[in-house]
Amino acid sequence: MGVFGALKRLWQHEPFRRLLILRTLSQAADGTLQVGMASYILFSPQSQPNAWAIAGVLALTLLPFTVIGPFVSPLLDRWPRRNIALYSDVLRAALAVVIGLVVFSGGTSGVWAVVLFGALLVALSVNRFMLAGLSAALEHTVDGDEYLTASSILPTVGPLGVVIGAGLGFGTRLAFGGVLEAHQADAIVFGLAALLFVGSVLTAKGFAPHALGPDGAAPASSFRGIVAGLAEAAAHLRTRQPAVLGLVLMAATRLLFGLITVVVILAARNLWHAVDQPVAAMGDITLWGLAT
Repeated sequence: MGVFGALKRLWQHEPFRRLLILRTLSQAADGTLQVGMASYILFSPQSQPNAWAIAGVLALTLLPFTVIGPFVSPLLDRWPRRNIALYSDVLRAALAVVIGLVVFSGGTSGVWAVVLFGALLVALSVNRFMLAGLSAALEHTVDGDEYLTASSILPTVGPLGVVIGAGLGFGTRLAFGGVLEAHQADAIVFGLAALLFVGSVLTAKGFAPHALGPDGAAPASSFRGIVAGLAEAAAHLRTRQPAVLGLVLMAATRLLFGLITVVVILAARNLWHAVDQPVAAMGDITLWGLAT
């Protein structure tokens, strides 16, 4: 059975349809939020960040949940996953509104910069926590013999939402960039992200509170227990060199990809286009993102 045939079969399950729509809307909002962030922080003629600043922005999007993920992931087996999805996107909708207001006001320094980057940090970190919850909830939306098929399709179809959201964000920025100041057009993009988050919230409300699990209360995990588990995993890896090599190669690949991304952003902003043409530079970066 091909991908489309499998998806057609899974589509017959109303909970799976709702979960897929929820994930698509939420990731579309993420894509729109990231376009707004890139336009305002990376391509604004007023900011002009250097390579280190761009690397810092990329770290802001990736590092936080990597560090805190092991300590918050046990909550997925203790809290209703429907509520995790619901309240995560309620929070992110509110944060997108706050970011939009700060950007629209032109606040770029002092306490406003702290508010802006703090809100972005929380919004992007919560995203990864929520997506982990949706992946854990998948088994409650399909039959047992369909789980492996669904778990291979959902991570493929869901990220299409990021592409859709990025396209919506870029189109909105392009449309309003000709009639508003650059930072005001960026604020509209954040407002669109907030609307998409609201759509995700309304979709999540269609699930019963415990429809997505967990099925029973998981034993509480202490901070010390989690650290001990990480240490045990590290000791386990020390005796398995192929696994260590795989992790090292994966980390090196991600590092090199990050470095290339910084180079592409700098080239698009400073070499391929004039610094006062952020929309054209963003178009090139969008093509780069789709290609990679």
